[in-house]
Amino acid sequence: LVAGGSGITPLRSILREARPRSPARSISLVYANREPRAAIFAGELAALVAAHPGLELSLFFESGAAEVRSTERTVVLEGRLDEAPAARAELERAVRRGGASTEVYLCGPPPMMEHARRVVLELGVPEALVRQERFGSPRAHALTGGPPRTLRVGGRALEVL
Repeated sequence: LVAGGSGITPLRSILREARPRSPARSISLVYANREPRAAIFAGELAALVAAHPGLELSLFFESGAAEVRSTERTVVLEGRLDEAPAARAELERAVRRGGASTEVYLCGPPPMMEHARRVVLELGVPEALVRQERFGSPRAHALTGGPPRTLRVGGRALEVL
């Protein structure tokens, strides 16, 4: 799982569901923020790491990393996830932990997701196993091109940009 800022929200849901269903599964969460106080769900993530031996957490902070202590399964690094030299090393470590069955879920700012996607593909993760959650305003989605699609939910037709 690779998250930046509020991109942790959907990945937190995946993490909360995956742990009980597959307690033996190795999961690595790489989470980037501007500073420690901006890390959403920090307390909950620390509790999940403590409760689940297969979960490892890598925290990247643009500033203030010295304020947070690394632990046995939580490493704290300074820098941007899409620029720090240590970022590639952490993504490599996460992919190695997952082995041949590594699935990658990305959510966060576009430059971070593009960098992480490029790195994991270079490391041999099949494109079909790299998933991204994109969010933004409807106008931002409309600018990406392509015709609107219709999605049926509960018998109602919804237009998806």
